[in-house]
Amino acid sequence: MCFFGHRFFKTEMFFVGFLAMLAVSLPLFELGTQLSNEDVIVTGILLGVLSGMIWILVWVCLGIPVVSLLLTGGVLGYLFASLIFFTPFGSLDSLRNGVSYSMVFMSIILFLTAFLLPLNKLLSIAATSLVGSYSFTVSIDQFTRGSLSYIVLNSIRHGYNHFVEAFVYTPFQTNEIVLSVVWGILSISGAVFQVYRERNRPPFPPPPYRTWRTYVQATRELENSSDEESHDQEREPLIQSRLPALLYGATVDAVTGERLLDARRQTL
Repeated sequence: MCFFGHRFFKTEMFFVGFLAMLAVSLPLFELGTQLSNEDVIVTGILLGVLSGMIWILVWVCLGIPVVSLLLTGGVLGYLFASLIFFTPFGSLDSLRNGVSYSMVFMSIILFLTAFLLPLNKLLSIAATSLVGSYSFTVSIDQFTRGSLSYIVLNSIRHGYNHFVEAFVYTPFQTNEIVLSVVWGILSISGAVFQVYRERNRPPFPPPPYRTWRTYVQATRELENSSDEESHDQEREPLIQSRLPALLYGATVDAVTGERLLDARRQTL
């Protein structure tokens, strides 16, 4: 995703659809059901897979980049807002209220999405490079027992009733610093690589449904033109009209209107 996310656009659609549903479903199932933590996670993953497939269908059927990139901007804004609230900015007393926290958090998501949505190709590249590199870094962070995973976990947990006013202060030690530098290098290199790779290509791949419709229409038009040509050929006489004119001494060709010589003079 970090280096080839925009190139494989349908994979990107599945990825952002999965992450968006996972971030929304975990707090909802935790608050509205009596399921255990394991059941909530499994249910969220299944719904995420279904959401990713549905979002691929949205791109396949509509083929509108602005519509398909709404979730991409939302996922990028969610990660960016979570990163801001992971800093000392998120520890302000004015943000300890659940309403204030939610309003500021959603404002950051909407502002970033609205700002980058007109630059849809740049939005796609920035989202895949930043989110893809974060996913890779967090997978390493789990083995080193770091705190980078809490960037998103804190935001998800603030949707729980018992976690609204809680703020988790995580250590930022050597392994977190190293992984943060790796995350930054991967994000920048992935974005630069994708911009360089896609510089002479169309902004987005052709929509599959529209491509299929164009192919079907072109095939039908070709078949109709072939049928008309074969029908016209069947209507042409097998014996040309000039031959009877020569046999019976006609002076004018019935087809071209040219004056013909007398058959006797031609035989001499």
